[in-house]
Amino acid sequence: MSSTNSEHWSNGLLPVIYEINTCVACVTNYTPYEVMFEQKLLTTNILTAVQKKRKLYDEHLTLKAEQYKVGGRVGIQISEVDRTHIDVKLLLCFTLSKDKKK
Repeated sequence: MSSTNSEHWSNGLLPVIYEINTCVACVTNYTPYEVMFEQKLLTTNILTAVQKKRKLYDEHLTLKAEQYKVGGRVGIQISEVDRTHIDVKLLLCFTLSKDKKK
């Protein structure tokens, strides 16, 4: 969009798409979303609640990751790895490095 000097025009598409999908058509008395997926679109309140829960979960994982130290011992459940010919329930591992992801 060099003619309008706007490089971030795609950021405004989500509200437009939401509006199109939630407008009731006078012919069908349903929104395009309801016609396509045979259910109502999640309301903003539900989406907000999901976002809050996700934020709490991410904060919990961040706090949990801060507890681990490089060189420290960590027990990983074998069921999450490979149980081939192993009777023990935990696999002893060492933390080699920590990466901070955002």
